[in-house]
Amino acid sequence: MVEMDELTASVEKELVVCALCGRDQTELLYEGRDRAYGVPGRFLIVRCQHCGLVYLNPRPIPQSIGRYYPLNYEPYRKAPGEARLKIQQFHQRLKLRNRCLVVNRFCEPGRLLDVGCATGTFLAEMKRYGEWHVYGVELSQAAAYYARQELGLDVFPGRLQEAGFADAQFDVVTMWDVLEHVHDPRQALAEIHRILKPGGALICSVPDLDSLDARLFGRFWIGLDAPRHLYVYSGHTLAAMLKAGGLEPQRFFCFYGRYTAFALSLRLLFREWVRGERGRRWLDRVLFLPVWRFLFLPYFYLVDRWGRGSIVTAYARKPDGESGGQD
Repeated sequence: MVEMDELTASVEKELVVCALCGRDQTELLYEGRDRAYGVPGRFLIVRCQHCGLVYLNPRPIPQSIGRYYPLNYEPYRKAPGEARLKIQQFHQRLKLRNRCLVVNRFCEPGRLLDVGCATGTFLAEMKRYGEWHVYGVELSQAAAYYARQELGLDVFPGRLQEAGFADAQFDVVTMWDVLEHVHDPRQALAEIHRILKPGGALICSVPDLDSLDARLFGRFWIGLDAPRHLYVYSGHTLAAMLKAGGLEPQRFFCFYGRYTAFALSLRLLFREWVRGERGRRWLDRVLFLPVWRFLFLPYFYLVDRWGRGSIVTAYARKPDGESGGQD
């Protein structure tokens, strides 16, 4: 059997310029590593000195990035009803419900595409919230297979640009914690602009570099998540990236993540001192006790209202009167 460090040692990497402004002047923020899943390797997280975009450089090429997504990668979890614990089922359903309510709050039912839909749990839930016709795109073959076979969803296995959607096909596109994983975000947003109807909406969420958690935890903040997160956005750089893709930002807000994101960052921090599988299991049991979530709810509610939650969601629109493509 080939060891994991042998696999990652042969991963081809690429040096890139800033995806937002095209400059190649950066400063080093962190020398990161895969703290979440322990895949070997060192990664440089840099900030563009011209526009402020934070990104991984060098980074794994698109053909190699899949090696850093293990089978137990958290977003690849299955439907809530298959979770082992009732409390896990409850929290999964609550997050899906909140996402569905946000979409219905801004948009009338129509055709919805979820980019990076993983196992399709959001799409399956969305069908319960109105006359939505839902579609998905997912790079992981295993996750896309589950969405198609187990949940009966129309999910394309591959990259968005490979799906071949028609111009102005969708009323809404969603990207839940996906844009930070995309190798070419400007190209992806331009493709979303093309397939959205005039006046159509993009709702996307990303870890927020301006968040209180990012300032508190520094290199241990879960939002960095090297090497899976190729970009880390602030409110300013996210707005600029959306505009570069031809979309008009309308609103930024925080409504989920809260204690889960905070606890995941605490886990990364404490793992520096807690050794052994037994100690780490004990740490997880303590950190994810349901009581903490409810005790700290007022604090995280206020942080979200202040706009400093760990995850920020953007609501943007394609201008009325525009055709599928951009000039």
